[in-house]
Amino acid sequence: MTRVGSGTGALTRAALDVPGVRVTGVDPAPHYIDYARDHVDDARVRFVLADAQTLAFPAAGHRDAVHLIR
Repeated sequence: MTRVGSGTGALTRAALDVPGVRVTGVDPAPHYIDYARDHVDDARVRFVLADAQTLAFPAAGHRDAVHLIR
């Protein structure tokens, strides 16, 4: 799963309750990525500093993308 706009990683952490999930959190803000990396310690997660409009992930590697707007 790709978590677009992952911010602090709070929702990424919640997604880890799904069996077998692997998550890539993407955010353009370095301070959010740093915070998330420091607070979500799980081998199934990686956080990437990037703009969602310019992601360079292989299509076959990411089946789902999630972005929540409030």
